[in-house]
Amino acid sequence: MTDRQIGYFSLTFLLLFIVFSLSAVLYRVFSTNELRIVRFDTIGNLNIEDAIRVRGVSVGRICGIDWHEGRACVKVLFEKPVEIHSDYRIYSVDVGIMGERNLTLSCGSPSAPIVGPGDTLQGLFVIGPSEAIGMMHLLEKKMVQLAGISTALLYGKDNTPSLVSSINDMVRVLDSVSIELLDLCRIVDEAASAQMARLEGMVGKAAAFSGDVSRAAPAAFDTFEQSVASLSRAVDKLESGIEQLLPLLAYLEGPEMEQWKARLLALQKKMAQLHELLDDLARRGLNLKVRFFR
Repeated sequence: MTDRQIGYFSLTFLLLFIVFSLSAVLYRVFSTNELRIVRFDTIGNLNIEDAIRVRGVSVGRICGIDWHEGRACVKVLFEKPVEIHSDYRIYSVDVGIMGERNLTLSCGSPSAPIVGPGDTLQGLFVIGPSEAIGMMHLLEKKMVQLAGISTALLYGKDNTPSLVSSINDMVRVLDSVSIELLDLCRIVDEAASAQMARLEGMVGKAAAFSGDVSRAAPAAFDTFEQSVASLSRAVDKLESGIEQLLPLLAYLEGPEMEQWKARLLALQKKMAQLHELLDDLARRGLNLKVRFFR
């Protein structure tokens, strides 16, 4: 190789280097690619180079995955311009039964504010068939635990009786208590019936006594009023006799006559009091308080 050929080769290599460098710079300056970070609690089978789609159209790809504080930070390179609004949704979903995944973006309402290019987005991981199949061993463990619990409840464990036998014992106790309560209610009902019968008899006797009193009371009241009137007339006659004796006693003198006079005056006072009582009794009538006894 001559010096001229080496010069041509070096010049060509230098020109190609300059062209590629300028292309890279121009690509970065005029490219519409945009790098965003999407955080997930878990990513499952999500891998680098998986696509991100908007309404089924691929608009970018995953170019990196980092972990920070137990959460996955997925780097997404948007190869097409996409406006993301504040009510966006990003889902990690299965695209097949073998576990392949991609990201699905719902850009949100056009009226909502636009999310800035440097803001971190929050994603939602949707469990697919592959993850469900992968967690079957966990379900198997839970089923074994459930079977053990069911067996313990049915047949008991060690010295612990089973739940079925405990429920049967409780039902038998409740049944015996119910029988005792029924017997007690029957006894109470019989005692109440007997007391009601006695009360009914007492009411009947009281009604009969009240009827007898109501029939006999008017005649007794009439007889009593006649007796009071006769006694009042006798008292009047006795008072008139005493008044006739008083002038005679006025003419009599001596200690014996004075004693008789005092006795007659006392008797006159007693008769006056009796006359007042009879007048008051005749005026107010006979007031009898009827009381029932059993």
